[in-house]
Amino acid sequence: MLIFDTYVRMWPMLIGIVALFIVLIGLIWRVRAPRLDLDLRPGRVLWSCLISWLVLASVCLTLIDEPYFSVSQDVKNWMFMLSAFLGIPLTMPLLAGMVWAWGCRVRNEPVMLGALVLVMLAAFWLGCAASNVHDIVWCGVITDGYTKHYAAGSDIAFFIEPAKWVGIPESISADYASLGPFAIIFVVGELMVFAASFGRLNHSYARPR
Repeated sequence: MLIFDTYVRMWPMLIGIVALFIVLIGLIWRVRAPRLDLDLRPGRVLWSCLISWLVLASVCLTLIDEPYFSVSQDVKNWMFMLSAFLGIPLTMPLLAGMVWAWGCRVRNEPVMLGALVLVMLAAFWLGCAASNVHDIVWCGVITDGYTKHYAAGSDIAFFIEPAKWVGIPESISADYASLGPFAIIFVVGELMVFAASFGRLNHSYARPR
């Protein structure tokens, strides 16, 4: 299998990604924002999230089909990447916010802005994990279980460009056998950030019995 071979060849990027997740988890637990201690009306939050979700989901579903706009193929590729890889992560927080606001409305409680931010943040990272699970499966299938290389195109430019920043040539990063192993790291890190967000929510906003 090429998974461990990928980690060896792309170790600078691996270290950078792990460090990034560690920093994110640290920020979630350490940052304090007193200005977020505001009470919002559940109805307004619910309808704002619902309308925003409808608009954003519609845009993502449109862009993922590479619509016939008068733009270059590179622009269409980026539209596809943003909608395909970030469509679920960007829309899930709005759904989570809507459900959270609905729960507060049923209990006749205000929506605490700080708690809402943590719920939506957790939903974003859970959506990222779901998106990257797809990448693991897709790359695994097209590389016969990570047993052979399969050259990728500009559809994974979001992965190729950061690799260049740490000196990894495109000949290595532009490969589905490279993207898949990193998607595994992404999923683990994203689930850890998701857990940290809910842990902070429970620690800071749990009501005493």
